[in-house]
Amino acid sequence: SKWFQMAQIPIYILCNSFFLGVAVAIIALINSDKAVQMKNVFRQTFRSYIYLFVAAGLSILLMSAFSIGYSFLIKRAAIIQSTSGIFYIIKRVVIEGAPYFNLLAAVVVTAMFAFVIPLIMLEKRKIFHALGENFKMLIRSFFFIFVVLLLPALLYVPILLLRSNNQALGE
Repeated sequence: SKWFQMAQIPIYILCNSFFLGVAVAIIALINSDKAVQMKNVFRQTFRSYIYLFVAAGLSILLMSAFSIGYSFLIKRAAIIQSTSGIFYIIKRVVIEGAPYFNLLAAVVVTAMFAFVIPLIMLEKRKIFHALGENFKMLIRSFFFIFVVLLLPALLYVPILLLRSNNQALGE
């Protein structure tokens, strides 16, 4: 299980970045009423693969930075000695809220990179131009994109609640 967890990030970056590009190219062809020829789609995606790879890597780096920062926050909260009052409440929120904050961070990071892959695939932008245009587009639509991504993510909250209740019962 630990080996699988360690392999997830490289697999995501190597494979998912490519197949997200493939998906965007296929949807664009379908929307323009053009025939989908997988050989051409793979060729087009492969030409942009390094930019897709870097975009996926950047999103993973940003999520990892959040996780590392939050783990420091959890360590700091764990040393709080209070058993009541505001500091105790802060401690409980930080420690028990970790899965929810991670879910929220994943939604924010995904929203921050929402237009990068379409810009790379459809507008043939290189990574830095795609990132720049992405952030310009996000200024106008971040809240909408965030809500669109948050709504399906909220379906995962009951699972998080069940997990936390099972852990509480096990203690």
